[in-house]
Amino acid sequence: LELGRGDRDRRAKARVRTRDWREWSLRFGAMSSCKVQAQTGAQSAGIQSYYLGKIEELEAVCRERTQNLRRLEAQRNELNGKVRMLREELQLLQEPGSYVGEVVKAMGKNKVLVKVNPEGKYVVDLDKNIDVGDIKPNLRVALRNDSYVLHKILPSKVDPLVSLMRVEKVPDSTYDMLGGLDRQVKEIKEVIELPIKHPEIFESLGISQPKGVLLYGPPGT
Repeated sequence: LELGRGDRDRRAKARVRTRDWREWSLRFGAMSSCKVQAQTGAQSAGIQSYYLGKIEELEAVCRERTQNLRRLEAQRNELNGKVRMLREELQLLQEPGSYVGEVVKAMGKNKVLVKVNPEGKYVVDLDKNIDVGDIKPNLRVALRNDSYVLHKILPSKVDPLVSLMRVEKVPDSTYDMLGGLDRQVKEIKEVIELPIKHPEIFESLGISQPKGVLLYGPPGT
C-alpha cells in the first residue's frame, strides 16, 4: 500500500510538471512567434524601402535617357536637313549649264516668248514650278540647254561698276565741317557740283564739263 501511494504521488507530480511544461512551451512559443513576426516585418520594410529607392533611381535614369534621345533626334533631324540641302546644291552643280534669256512676253498659260542672244527668239514652255503670273517683260530667265524649258527666274542684271558706285548710306557730312580750306572747297564746288546743277553754263561757254578732280597731299591740306 505504501508503495502504491508513492507511485500515485510521483505520477501526480509528473502530470503537474508536464502541464507546467506545456504552459511554458505555449507561452515561449507565442513570444517567439511575436519576435519572429516583428523581425519579419522589419525585414520586409527594409526590403521594400530598398526596392523603392532602386525604382526611383531607375526612373531617373530612364528620364535622363529619354531626354538624351530627344536631343539626339533633334540633332539628327537638323543634320538630315543640312544633308538634303547639300544634296540639292550638289545636284544643281552637276546639272548642265543653262541658257540665259530675256522675256519678251507671255503667250498663253504655259508659253513664253524669250529672246536668247545671239541665237534669236524662242517660244518656250514653263516649268511646273514657275507661275506664269510671275513672268514679266524684260525679265532675265534661265532655260535648260536640252529642252529650252524656262525653269528659273534670275535676278536683274546689275553692272559691277554701278554696284560699286551705289550709295549704301547717305553721308551727313557738310562743307561747314571743314575749316581753313575755303579755296579748295570752292574749287571742288566749281568742278563737281556746277556741271551737275548748271550744265547750261558749260554749253554756253562751249567747253566740256570736267570729269572729276584729283585730291593730293597730306590730310588737312
